Amino acid sequence: MSDFTFETTLATDDPLFAGHFPDVPLYPAIGQLALIEAALSRWQQSPCALAAAPNLKFLRPLRPGEQVEVRLDSVGAAEVAVEIRVAGSCALRGRIHYCRAEAA
Repeated sequence: MSDFTFETTLATDDPLFAGHFPDVPLYPAIGQLALIEAALSRWQQSPCALAAAPNLKFLRPLRPGEQVEVRLDSVGAAEVAVEIRVAGSCALRGRIHYCRAEAA
């Protein structure tokens, strides 16, 4: 069981799919990191930013229209174990460090 789970569907018209790759689109790593930041911010109920991602493993591509689940488990102060799952399959796994984003 996760401390927090965030679910979303990858929009088929998301601009991040453009150019990655026209015949076989996949969601780029920067988009997956943004999903993790969004999940962290919802979990912490304030804006958060990734501070470090020392050991993320990208295990399978994410495709347009897929429903993804971001799971977060606290493992220390400002450190979480993270998984992105699609239909029960792990697409990303690792640990990240985060900080609360400063208000502009």
